[in-house]
Amino acid sequence: MTANRGHIGARLREQHVPPKLAGLLPLLVLIALFVVGLELGVAYVVAADRWCPIALPTAPPAPPAPPAEVPIRLISLQAADQTGNAQRWIVKFFCEAKASDLALVFLAYCLVIGAGWLAWATLKLWNAGEQQIAVANVFAEASQRSADTTERSLTRLERPYVLPSAVGGINFSEAPDVRHTVGFAVINYGRAPAILRAVQGKFRMLAALSKDALTANDLPPEQTDASDQRVSRTLAPSDRHTVELGVPFKVYLEKHAGFARPPVDAPEKLYLSLTIEYLDVVHGIERTGVTLWIYDHARYGFVSHGGADYNYERP
Repeated sequence: MTANRGHIGARLREQHVPPKLAGLLPLLVLIALFVVGLELGVAYVVAADRWCPIALPTAPPAPPAPPAEVPIRLISLQAADQTGNAQRWIVKFFCEAKASDLALVFLAYCLVIGAGWLAWATLKLWNAGEQQIAVANVFAEASQRSADTTERSLTRLERPYVLPSAVGGINFSEAPDVRHTVGFAVINYGRAPAILRAVQGKFRMLAALSKDALTANDLPPEQTDASDQRVSRTLAPSDRHTVELGVPFKVYLEKHAGFARPPVDAPEKLYLSLTIEYLDVVHGIERTGVTLWIYDHARYGFVSHGGADYNYERP
């Protein structure tokens, strides 16, 4: 709408029409039409007074015609009467109009001008209404997009993010009936509280990593095992919960520098898949985060592995 106003203003400036005069143009046209109609009425009166015939005294009646000439006289009178009627109708139409007839014609002319003015104003209002509706629709769509963007931002920012942290080495156990353990912390990195439901760790010895092999259940017992911790704890932003998962007994680990590790020359790699279940208190959504870790001999512990295919969140 602003662009349209600017376009109209530029066009008026190009035509050297002052803005105030441009707004008065329709009124001036209406006044001009009224003056034209008034001048036509005056011209009609003047012309009728100048050129219309004046009624003369009626001539005495003619003497009765002889009986022998009756048929011829009747034909002549009928023709003359028809011609006279035609001339009299034209004269009556143009010259015998009364002042009231002229006033009615002028009033009808003014009514036609007024009706045209009202039609033009109605069309102008209709166009203005259409423009206002179009502008309102644009603003409504922009407001809706802004609201959607704000909602998405709040959903992404004002929510909890519960993730594992500091998944390091494997603690070696000297007791034969006590598992080696992997300790780490689960931290709420978000801006809203969460209720921690469970932490599951699945250990896998795999020669080649794939999603099918990681989720398969047909591996030998010594190559897979899971360790669960069912909890119900509220984690405020930046709060942490300490977790210790036991490595399955059938996964062979050797002692090195006080810690346990898989054999260096083993063809398989030790993978740890962590699944964390928690409740998003703000949005009331149960969320599940999955992360993948691999044992790195150079760092004497687990490191994040696999990229987005193996590290994701599902609602």
